[in-house]
Amino acid sequence: MSDQEKNSSSNDENIQPENEVIIKRKSGLKIGIKLFLGLILIGAISALTVGFIANNNYKKMLGAVEIESIYNNISIDNIDIGGMTKSEAKQKIIDETVTPNQNKKIILKSGDKVFDFILKDFGLEYDVDKAVDEAYNFARDGKIKERYEKIMELKAKPFKVELTHKYNEASVLENVSTITEDIYIEPINATMTRSGGVFSIKEGVEGLQMIPEKTAEEVKKLVDKLEPGEVEIFTEPIRPTYTSEEFLQAQTLIGSASTNYSGRGTGRVTNMDVAAGKINGYVVYPGEIFSTNSAFGSSTYDNGYVNAPVIENGELVEGIGGGVCQVSSTLYNALLRAEVEIVERRNHSLKVGYADWGFDATLAGDYIDLKFRNDTDLPVFVESYLSADKVICNIYGKEIHSSGRTLEFQNALIKTVAPGAEKVTYTSDLAKGAQEVKVSALTGYTYEVYKFVYENGTLIDKVLVNTSVYKPRRAEILVGTRVNTAVNAGAPAQSVAADTPAQQNPQPNTEQQNVNQPPAVEVIPEVPIVE
Repeated sequence: MSDQEKNSSSNDENIQPENEVIIKRKSGLKIGIKLFLGLILIGAISALTVGFIANNNYKKMLGAVEIESIYNNISIDNIDIGGMTKSEAKQKIIDETVTPNQNKKIILKSGDKVFDFILKDFGLEYDVDKAVDEAYNFARDGKIKERYEKIMELKAKPFKVELTHKYNEASVLENVSTITEDIYIEPINATMTRSGGVFSIKEGVEGLQMIPEKTAEEVKKLVDKLEPGEVEIFTEPIRPTYTSEEFLQAQTLIGSASTNYSGRGTGRVTNMDVAAGKINGYVVYPGEIFSTNSAFGSSTYDNGYVNAPVIENGELVEGIGGGVCQVSSTLYNALLRAEVEIVERRNHSLKVGYADWGFDATLAGDYIDLKFRNDTDLPVFVESYLSADKVICNIYGKEIHSSGRTLEFQNALIKTVAPGAEKVTYTSDLAKGAQEVKVSALTGYTYEVYKFVYENGTLIDKVLVNTSVYKPRRAEILVGTRVNTAVNAGAPAQSVAADTPAQQNPQPNTEQQNVNQPPAVEVIPEVPIVE
């Protein structure tokens, strides 16, 4: 090889590495660019991918968050309501909790008496709307991601809403108290009878009453726990107001009176016997008012009364119950001597034959009565019967006065009223000039009755008992107008006049009138008093 070739070869060897460097540099630059572009592409793709993923996640979160139903894993009172609308959840709670609990029974018992109640009766109610709103509003506020995370946490930690309830405690006592009357058993006071002059006492019987407050407290315990159950009703005995102890102290004769009925008709005696039997054995407790009308009952055949003579508008007629006023008048006199409070009494308008002026007591319908109040602190016992032509009334009780106390009753004439001009009626039923007294005249009188109180024979008090007004009555005369047409018509007409009853002596006395005369009675317009 020549030196030129060698030099050329040597130059070529020196030039080759430089070209390779240049080429390598260019190649590296291309690779760098490619790498850079690749990285950018990768970054872009990554960014696009991340954005896509992020967008999908957001949509997923949004889809999970923005729903109208209640989120899953949420419950009310341990009832799962996830996925339900508010109205669906409310109805489910009502069906599965509210209604069953409100209908739970509480049974109250006392002996064989049973009373059913349900919790709803005591005002049990639930705030379902509040519970459903609380369940629905879970994770409804805040950013989507935060809400989504809360929803996701429900899988591990479910959200439980408490269903609150309440009831009306006053309603418990109010409802329990409605059965008070069903439980109540009225106590029976001791009572007393008298036969053959001997008293017999029948002991009283305890009653029973409910204790509403204690019973209500036991009911509240069940309502608080929303539990059904049975409650024994709390009761307590009621002691009779009057026992045998009181009656043992009320067996003293404190007032007595009698009136004579000899010569009275059978019907009147029957009515007196019936009336006396109606009040015989009557017990009047302290503070009570005794009504003679109520005790006698209505004047009907069904009540045992019969027809007997009575006076209506000054004439003698038949009427049911004639004679009962003799019993009421006898009772009145016994009450005066017993010194109990007379609440109501009225005298007859005319003098009666069995009682002195001011000592009678008439009755009529339900508006004229003889009433007295037992103003003592122990029972009063009324005894009434017929014996030996007499009506007898005795009052037994506790004697509160001293043994030296005695009473005397006297009447005093206060006023006299003339009967007025006679009434003359002309009639063809009588011969001309003849006269007949249809109704005899009676003078009117006003009497006062006084009670004189003595202590060991010394007068210590004078008390006005009553003022009695007996009405005057004018005579009614019938005068004949019929002309005699007989053969001896020229003979003078004879006067046929009925005997006119003599005016009763108005002076105070205790003697009985002529028993053959019809008894006088007070006459009330349209509703006659039956003596």
